[in-house]
Amino acid sequence: AEVAAVVAAVRVLVRLAETRTGETWRLPTVEEFHAALGPTAGLDLAAVTWNQDNSGGQTQAVATKAANASGFYDLLGNVAEWLDQPRDMDPSIAPVVGGNVQTGADAIRNAPMITLPIDSRIPYIGFRFVVNNDDAVPVMPPAASAPPSASAPATAPVN
Repeated sequence: AEVAAVVAAVRVLVRLAETRTGETWRLPTVEEFHAALGPTAGLDLAAVTWNQDNSGGQTQAVATKAANASGFYDLLGNVAEWLDQPRDMDPSIAPVVGGNVQTGADAIRNAPMITLPIDSRIPYIGFRFVVNNDDAVPVMPPAASAPPSASAPATAPVN
């Protein structure tokens, strides 16, 4: 019941945001996530991720580590993120990507992705939205001096 309430709340939030902004709000696709993430080879994981090695197993405030080269915070680690379901995927499951505070740094570098039932009761999974004012071009996050609000993952775990 908790997960159903969270899913319903997210849908209401999306409808309200779209009504107020006139823009399309949705979960990112797998491809958009990887485009925003960029290459991870040579990435200083301690500087940009909260993971098993440096988090104490607890989620941390968003944007307390450095942004990645594209200006995004917390794409890897802290909380994993639900992604949009590909059209050919079973509607009862969805991809989750990025690892979390209980994922080791070596595994996080590979942007771990799993699929889970949408009613999974697993902590440390959040979400962020893609806001489109043109369906072909996702909006980029604000400058690093202003941590993103709409693109930041929820810090409350989905149970």
